Amino acid sequence: MTTSGTTELGYTVNQILEEAYDALGVAADGETLSGNLFARGKKSLNMLLRQWQGSGMHLWTMTEGYLFPTKGGESFSLATARVANAYSRTATSAAASDTDTTVTLTSVTGITSGLNIGILMDDNTMHWTTVNGAPSGNVVTLADALTGDVNSGAVVFTYDGTFRACQRIRQVRRIDSSTYEIPMQMYARADYMALPNKAEQSVPVLAYVSRQLSASTIYLWPTVNREDIVIPFTYERVIEAVTASTETLDVPEYWFPALYLNLAVLLATKMGTNPQRYQVVLSQAQEALAQAMTFDTEVADWRLTCR
Repeated sequence: MTTSGTTELGYTVNQILEEAYDALGVAADGETLSGNLFARGKKSLNMLLRQWQGSGMHLWTMTEGYLFPTKGGESFSLATARVANAYSRTATSAAASDTDTTVTLTSVTGITSGLNIGILMDDNTMHWTTVNGAPSGNVVTLADALTGDVNSGAVVFTYDGTFRACQRIRQVRRIDSSTYEIPMQMYARADYMALPNKAEQSVPVLAYVSRQLSASTIYLWPTVNREDIVIPFTYERVIEAVTASTETLDVPEYWFPALYLNLAVLLATKMGTNPQRYQVVLSQAQEALAQAMTFDTEVADWRLTCR
């Protein structure tokens, strides 16, 4: 017995739309979708994906983000703050002075021209700029000169600026001068607003996340007193919209039946589907969605925590 060896389906947007229209009996067998049917189906498909985005935790969208807070900063919008999906940490191996345009590092692994780079200065603030050209040995050239003195052994961060859009933040943590991640308590809005001194500077122990239309904002308390602190956070990224017929979907394959059947339900009223056929498709769509949601859960041991 010989199997295919293939484990990925990789259906395109057009193929999912064809399945949805087939379920409604709209298109004849083998018929190519018209531009009008594709445009209407794509719009409904994107609406469905956005509806599902708010229906619960989807494991494939869980992503790690990293915030680089500024000293004394109380709030950080993910639209404008320094955030990334990955970063690297190294250190200086020699002191540097104000106005220097180079720094010598203990390691330059992964450092390339154009990367964002932050060097901790003696006043505990970061000098942020970009890498100007490939490193020469362990010497990195900066696009903008240092604005303060830097000690040997000072923390250096680099990241490429990639950050996938955030839907909802699930957990916030802290990495201070060591490399240990420490969970932070997440406050509700009323609890955060009740704090008496929001400008207090120390090591942050709690966070409040405000979800806005444009982007979420992370509030830290106390505010950071030094900028070598990194705030990792686990979040649900936004499911990517579909724009072209040949694209694959940002959805796991075990969601495909639920996807095309629930899309067919959305399209049914537009297509004038007869009530009997609609009820059959609706029943299949509900069952497929329930199965997908059941599988879309984490496998973990139960833990009870007493406070």
